[in-house]
Amino acid sequence: MFIFEVSYNQNEMKKILPAIILACFALLLTDCKKKHKHLDVIDMDAYPDIDMHFNYKPGSYWIYRDSATGRTDSFFVRSNYYFKLDAKGKTYNYHFISVADYNVDGTNPKDSSFWQYSYNGNKVIVDYYYGRNGYGWKNDITYDPLFLYPFLLGDNYSNFDTVRVTGIDSVMMIGGQLYYNVAQVHQFLHIDSSAGRGLTYIDDRFSVSDSVGIVKMQLYHPFDTVNHIWELQRYNVMKY
Repeated sequence: MFIFEVSYNQNEMKKILPAIILACFALLLTDCKKKHKHLDVIDMDAYPDIDMHFNYKPGSYWIYRDSATGRTDSFFVRSNYYFKLDAKGKTYNYHFISVADYNVDGTNPKDSSFWQYSYNGNKVIVDYYYGRNGYGWKNDITYDPLFLYPFLLGDNYSNFDTVRVTGIDSVMMIGGQLYYNVAQVHQFLHIDSSAGRGLTYIDDRFSVSDSVGIVKMQLYHPFDTVNHIWELQRYNVMKY
């Protein structure tokens, strides 16, 4: 430990005292300005129920069998992260969970997909990117929201299409396993194919349990030849 000793006399102190007071005032003013410029943090994942039930850790996985193709596919969480964005005088704290779709043998099939979950209040939003070749994604669909939690019957007020919770099953059996508190979500978008290129018709149904996530997915996008009926076979879900 080093101790520095400083000596002074009263005349010198009288000379420097006004400068010290002025410096302290300037520092105080600077600090006040900094506090005035502080941005409010808006946590997009501020609902404890969302964290409790859907905040999946990397290493979580779900194994589905596609009854439409007979193929077994695996979905696993490869990252879980927050992203801060400053906008309009506020800091938005976004929460993303990315999920990749692979064949059970570890290969990446040409019609594989990438899923990204994000949270906004009590909304669980999913972006689904899919492709039919190995050179990038064919298209993407945003389910905003995929569902609200706690589950509510009726319209979820989606930003891009129509999403409804048509039923909430207290218990549901898939692949010989029982799942509890399962929301039946119907998400669809009807667009005239003659209206223009790039418009997609979707008719998707999801069965979502708040204990393990999606237990069944029926994806039907006829304009892009997407047709899956995934049923959960086994899983390993880890939460924060």
